[in-house]
This record gives sequence, structure tokens and C-alpha cells, in this order.
Amino acid sequence: MEHYNPASLPKYEYVLKVTDQISGARTEDITKALPAILMALAHQDDNVKADAVLALFAISQRPDSAELLKKHIAGIANLFNLPNDRLQGAATIIMGSLRPTPPPEILPPLLTFLKRTDRDPQAQGSAVFYLARYAPDKPDVVAAIQEFLSRPLSKSTRIGVLNALGDPRVKDASLIQAVTNSLDDPDLGVRFTAIQVLTRMGPHALLQAEPALQKSVGGMLKFLGQTDGDMSMQVHAVSVLVLYAPEKPEIAAAIREFLSRPLGSAPRIGVLNAVGDPRVKDPQIINMVIASLNAPDPDVRFTAVQVLTRIGQHALLPAQPALQRLADDPKQPAEVKAAAMQALQEIRRGRR
Repeated sequence: MEHYNPASLPKYEYVLKVTDQISGARTEDITKALPAILMALAHQDDNVKADAVLALFAISQRPDSAELLKKHIAGIANLFNLPNDRLQGAATIIMGSLRPTPPPEILPPLLTFLKRTDRDPQAQGSAVFYLARYAPDKPDVVAAIQEFLSRPLSKSTRIGVLNALGDPRVKDASLIQAVTNSLDDPDLGVRFTAIQVLTRMGPHALLQAEPALQKSVGGMLKFLGQTDGDMSMQVHAVSVLVLYAPEKPEIAAAIREFLSRPLGSAPRIGVLNAVGDPRVKDPQIINMVIASLNAPDPDVRFTAVQVLTRIGQHALLPAQPALQRLADDPKQPAEVKAAAMQALQEIRRGRR
């Protein structure tokens, strides 16, 4: 560091070449290098800091990174005090990536960082992800996440924080309620995310949120039924409804109606991908996917084959004749033929 020259900093390619060697380096060599890396992390030049961050991230990917870095958490946490948003976010990623499991030493600085009101909200949102993953039942963590969600966050930050809570380990009733409250958010994307997150949390969250969910799903079905709605958001609505409860008759009916419209290739591909779930059992929806094997757009045909494979045997079996035609047709694009042949192999495997 005593030879620092801002006009002759190492090129990014050279830094990557050095950091690429970290994964295979001996533990004792990494230990010897850490003081210099931490010194660079405290340097006045953000470019030097960024190089140190790259090295620390590479170390965090090692299987022994928790042991290597647990004594240096305070030095890494100093990045939270910097005005640079990217460096703030880098600190959370390094701490949360430590292997095999991040040490408990990461929790106090992450919690302190989350409580601040003068830091980058996006970086703080990534701190929520790790706090919810590694300490979802700690009262001070729950309180800090609740307080953070009560702030006037941007749409992207709020969606990020909600997604961070989409983990079955999050069982605290107040956090589930905080997600449930987002079902009434004025933004459609936030409401959709809240449904997805409650579903990912699991049955305990769905049960607690059931009354609000029923109301929100009803509004989503009404939105999906609009013929002049935002098509991209309607496709997203289909994916949310499939994740939530594809077996519900009213949801299956809404998806059937939407798929029956004269959709362009892009939205049809989006809806097909949305219904590619083994829980989709509705015969009419499956028949609509099978009908897409005859679509004029080869991308739609290719997607339909993949979706039938993802749904499983109960979709592949009735599609077998159409799949065989695609596999045997010399005019089909190579990727369509290959996907059809793979789907036919899945049928044969399922019969063994």
C-alpha cells in the first residue's frame, strides 16, 4: 500500500487473474494475505476498496471462508459506514456467503446496518435476506425488519424485502402479518409478490393470511379477466395464481379463459411457462398446452414441449401422438425435434 499510485492501479483483468487463484490457495496463504486485504479495504480510494472486496468475495466462496473471515467481520462491516451504495451491498453479500455457514458474528453488524436510516435501502434489503435466513426468530431481528418495512420504500426495494422473507423458516406471526399487509399495497406488483411470498413461506403463513389472501386473489382473478389489462402483468398474474393454488376451480377457469384468447407469441410463451407445474391437473389447460404444439411459431411449440415435460406424465401421455409427429417431422427446427424426442423418452421412463 505504501506504493499506491492512483494513476497506475492494477487493471481489472489483472485483479480477476489474482482473485481466481484464491479458491485453490492454501489456507495459511490466505491467512497471511488477509491483513493486506483488510488494509486495502480501509483505503481512501474506492477503487482500491473495490479490489479488496473482489478478493474477499472470492474468499467467501471457499468452503473454509467462515473460519477464515469470522475474526475480520468488524473490518468488513466498516463498508456499511461508506457513502458508496455498492460497497455497502458488497459487505452484506460477503458476510452472507460465508461457508459452510455464516458465523453468528455477522448478525450484530447486519442488524445495526438495517436499523440505520441514512444507508442505501437496496443494500439494507439484502441484509434482510440474510437476517431472515439465519435469525428469523430473534425478537430484535423481527422488530428491525418490521420497522424497515414500515418505511416509505421504493417499489423495487419493497419487493426485494418481501422476497427476502419468502422462506419456510420465517414463522413469526408479526412478520407474516407484515407481508399480509402488502396485499393491500397500491402497487399491483407488490401485491403479486406478497402472494408469492406467503406461498413460499408455507402452510402456516397461508393459514394466517387466508382471509386477506382470498380478497387479494379475487381481485387478481378480476384483473386477469380484463381484456384491456396490462398483458405482461396478466401473464405474471397467471404465474402467481399457479404458484398459489392451481387446483382451485375458479383459478383454473380464469387461466383457461386467458389461454383461449388470441395471444401473441411472447405472452403465450409466458403463460405456457407459468402453467408448467406438476400441480396443474386441469385436463382443459393441459389440452390447451398440447394444442400449442401446433402453433405456427416454433418458439411456442418448443415451449409447449418443455412445459408438458415439466407438468409430468399426466400431461405427456395425452400429448404423445402430437409429440411423435413433431419428432418425426423433418421440417421441424432441430431444437423442437430434440425437445419432442426427450419428452417421448420421459414417457417411456415413466412406464418402466
